[in-house]
Amino acid sequence: MIILGHRFLFFLQKPLVFVFVINTDMKYTRSSLLFLALIVGLSFPGCRHTNKSESTGSALENKIQGIMFIEQAARGCMLEIELGKLAAVKADHPEVRDFGKSMAADQELILNSLKELSVTKGLKLPDSLSRQEQIQVEEMRQMENKYFEKLYLKMMLENSRKYIELYRGTSRSPDVLISDFGKKYLPILEKHLQKAFEVQQSIS
Repeated sequence: MIILGHRFLFFLQKPLVFVFVINTDMKYTRSSLLFLALIVGLSFPGCRHTNKSESTGSALENKIQGIMFIEQAARGCMLEIELGKLAAVKADHPEVRDFGKSMAADQELILNSLKELSVTKGLKLPDSLSRQEQIQVEEMRQMENKYFEKLYLKMMLENSRKYIELYRGTSRSPDVLISDFGKKYLPILEKHLQKAFEVQQSIS
């Protein structure tokens, strides 16, 4: 089983536990993924056939890319759920409150689907925000409402653009489950971006 932590990736294989430090904010290059794939390959007996090393490396790279997508998408959902719920009760403008409610509801839908996908892949998602994200949410909770609204909408614009690119990238995945997931939920993220822009303009 593979367990996704806040900054760690655990590969469990009796009698050993392999732990890799992961920076969830970094962009994973082909070389870094191949390095991880090589290490993972050494952990599994079925990957030790040198005459199949190239195809095995490619398969492992694709697997790790899928793992990274699921983790990043899930963590994005969790943060936006918390911020959306906060906006729904803290924002002064009804447009922002309604947007927050809608964001939280949509992200909960996506997160539930990610949980189902993670079970299919044998993954265990983190069940809470990172310490840094918790601090960020608490700081925003303490802000004056007018400043909170501006920062919240700014974050939603930036996050929506970031996750749209992440989901678009799944179209290149050979994993049908990953590519279909991205295709299914990409329109929702695009809607979030458009709505965030409209709400920002309406309260400016």
